[in-house]
Amino acid sequence: MEWSTDRAESGASTGLGEWSGEVPLHPGDNVVVVTAKSADATGPLGTTDTITITHNPYLSFTGPVAMSPTAALVGEPVEVTVRIGILVNDSLVTSSVRVVTVDADNSVLGDLIPLADDGNTVTGDEIAGDGVYSGTHTFTESAKAEIRLRVVAETLSTSGNIDAFSEVFTFSAVEPLTLADASRMEAIANEAETTYTAIEATDGHVEAAAQTTQWLLSQPDVLQAGPTNAGYAV
Repeated sequence: MEWSTDRAESGASTGLGEWSGEVPLHPGDNVVVVTAKSADATGPLGTTDTITITHNPYLSFTGPVAMSPTAALVGEPVEVTVRIGILVNDSLVTSSVRVVTVDADNSVLGDLIPLADDGNTVTGDEIAGDGVYSGTHTFTESAKAEIRLRVVAETLSTSGNIDAFSEVFTFSAVEPLTLADASRMEAIANEAETTYTAIEATDGHVEAAAQTTQWLLSQPDVLQAGPTNAGYAV
C-alpha cells in the first residue's frame, strides 16, 4: 500500500489485512490518495481511494455545521439558519467567523454571511456566549443549483489568515416536480412492486430485493436504490 498527498509527500503503509501509515498533515485541506499494488509491488497499480482531511491546528469546531433548511425550490426565497460550535479559544477573532462559498476544488469564492455568538435571535443565534455561532441568509435561486459552503474562522496566531475550515456543506435549489414527474415516479414504484412480488413467489425475499434493486438502477430516472440492511426489501 502506498500513499501520496497534494503536498508532494508520499510513503508506504504497513500491515496485513489492515494497513496503517503516518501521513503528515498541513493546515487546511490535505488530499490523500491511497493505492494498492500487487503483492510483490512490481505489478500494475490496483485500487485507489482518495480522502480529504481538513487539519485545523489553531482552532477546533465542536461538531459539524448545522443548516436548516438545506434546500428550496427554484425561484422561491427561503431563509436558512447556519450554526456551528467552536471550542473556547482566547485567540479566536470572533468577527472573522463566517460562511463562505467555495468551488469544486474547495477554493474560497467569497463571503456569504457572518456568524455570531451574541444571542441575537433575529440573526439566528439563541444564547450569547455558549460557543455556538449562528447566522441567517435568504437564498433565492433563479435556476437549479448546488451551492457549496464552508464555515471559516481566523485567530490571532497567523495575523488574519484563515486558520480553520469546517467541512463542505451544500444548499440545493431544485426544480418543482411536474405532473409528468409525479406520474413517472408512481409508475416506477408500481412496476418495482410488481417485479418484487413476481420474483419473491419463486425465489424468496432476498433474491427479489436484489433483482428489483438491479431493475431500479437500470431506470434512467433512478439515482439510488438498494436493499434494506436485512436484505428482505428495497
